[in-house]
Amino acid sequence: MKGGLAALVGALLAVKRALGKLPRPLRLAALADEEGLMLGVKAFVRSGLAQGFRGAVVAEPEEMEICLFQKGALRLRLRFPGRMAHGAMPYAGENPIPKAARFILELEHWQRELQEAFPHPFLGPPYLTPTQVLASAGEGQLNVIPAQAEVALDVRTVPGLDHGQLVARIEALAGAKVEVLEERPPVETPREDPLVQAAEEALKLLGLPVRHGGVPGATDGTFLGAWAGLPVVVMGPGSKTLPHQVDEWVDLQEVVQAARVYAALAVLYLE
Repeated sequence: MKGGLAALVGALLAVKRALGKLPRPLRLAALADEEGLMLGVKAFVRSGLAQGFRGAVVAEPEEMEICLFQKGALRLRLRFPGRMAHGAMPYAGENPIPKAARFILELEHWQRELQEAFPHPFLGPPYLTPTQVLASAGEGQLNVIPAQAEVALDVRTVPGLDHGQLVARIEALAGAKVEVLEERPPVETPREDPLVQAAEEALKLLGLPVRHGGVPGATDGTFLGAWAGLPVVVMGPGSKTLPHQVDEWVDLQEVVQAARVYAALAVLYLE
């Protein structure tokens, strides 16, 4: 994303030098916390700063594919109650760990059903991924049955999956209350939207291939689309698979090329 941000800055400076005043506003939003709870874009939309704009380009590393789809996400926590007891006398307590284990196995079976029912050509299948399993009594002892087990889920959804129905089904499978820590709806931009057409024309103008794709995770564009109602295109320089790895990098020529695409896109879209 840092390479994409540099390309956006370069594009804005180039457009300003070449054209001076534009017929419509062109704004760069460098928003914080995209990797966390996305507090930056949420504040941007809630404060009204996104009002009056026609579309948004998000410069995530997508190898300059025009990504029209973004997966939704749910971060969930489930608590399975038990009753503490000495490990030598399990009958005196209630062990929550087997409940949590059975839930995870049932979740795996249901995930396969969802993946068969909701394939997506650009986003791939939905996922129901346990990411944390915790069980302890105080500091945690090897000879103590815990009073509670917790399971955290990272759920990734595609258009057509209702988040409310998903949470209700997970609660039914678990027999436990689900705490929704974060919700990010899936979003999509129609192929015929003028922003998409401008992105396609910009790539053609520079002799670059026009390829469409989808983003397997959420981006700032998730809330620009879902909350602000903006058409969103996610496209930027850099490899799709390098983010979150040690020593992330991007070829500088790709950054320069992306800046040219963004500049052309802005002129085509705003003229």
